[in-house]
Amino acid sequence: MPFEQVDVAVVGCGVGGSSVALAARRKDVSVGIFEEHSRVGEPSHCSGHVGILAFTRFGPKLPRGIIENEIKGAVLYAPNGKSITLYRPKPVTWVLNRAEFDRHLATLARKSGAQLHLNSRVDGLKRTDNGFQIKISGPRAREVECKILVDAGGCGGSVSKYAGLLQPNPRMLVNSAQFNVENLTDVNDDLVEVYFGQGYAPGFFGWLIPRRDGSAKVGIAAAPRDNVRKCFEHFIRKHPIVSLKLKRAKILTAPMYHPIPVGGAALRTYTAGVLTVGDAASQVKPTTGGGIVFGLACGRMAGETAADSIRKGDTSAATLSSYEEKWRQVI
Repeated sequence: MPFEQVDVAVVGCGVGGSSVALAARRKDVSVGIFEEHSRVGEPSHCSGHVGILAFTRFGPKLPRGIIENEIKGAVLYAPNGKSITLYRPKPVTWVLNRAEFDRHLATLARKSGAQLHLNSRVDGLKRTDNGFQIKISGPRAREVECKILVDAGGCGGSVSKYAGLLQPNPRMLVNSAQFNVENLTDVNDDLVEVYFGQGYAPGFFGWLIPRRDGSAKVGIAAAPRDNVRKCFEHFIRKHPIVSLKLKRAKILTAPMYHPIPVGGAALRTYTAGVLTVGDAASQVKPTTGGGIVFGLACGRMAGETAADSIRKGDTSAATLSSYEEKWRQVI
């Protein structure tokens, strides 16, 4: 079986993974990113809704086309249909094209010198004298040796399991469903809409996020005890407000389903030779399920910590613990 070597192996090429790679490359260590899918950013299951102030603190400058809308407020709907509107004269959040954003970050990582490997799934690992040997499956099956392994592969990442780190509590997950539609009725492009009610989104809430082009992202999340597919169908067809807005709408994409950890960050996000980032570390805002800004911030700190540890020649748990100290101070 072919064999490769790299200083830092990053599992997953989402926001967190690319941020790790960029930060590590700035400190001149070699980085390989291993993405199981054939294209970065797909499948896309995130709403891409971010606060402008937080994003600009941690994120890169964006090409204008990635920002699909600038939001000035929100309409919050109670279960009985009554609503409260929160509005600001200037935009407070952006709606990002999440797939294009992921690809933009991946391009920045590649330009920095990181090697991106698509169709490359990490199927196993074992410790070696120098770090880890990971098994890659896919069209080009091989083994890769690395000094530090970073799990940015999403909720319940396999690397974290192999490394013995605690996994998210399954009772503190919500399952999300979202699709894209156009030709909606009675939607203000300046405002996102949030729908509360156990009858439609038990354990969380529903949303409608408009784009400038007249389309929107519509979705819900629900507690794991409930069937999110049935809940989503009920939401779009039976909710007295949402169903009217979608009555003449054209569905652009099939629903995408994805688990989100909302129980707060993992108790420990490091061990000897391993760091976890983003959903793999449950670094998600529990109130909204948002993880983009946390992925940017924690990914950067993970990449810097990994590179510093490699340059010191010490990848022990004691040394890598500084990563957790840093990100907990920030988020």
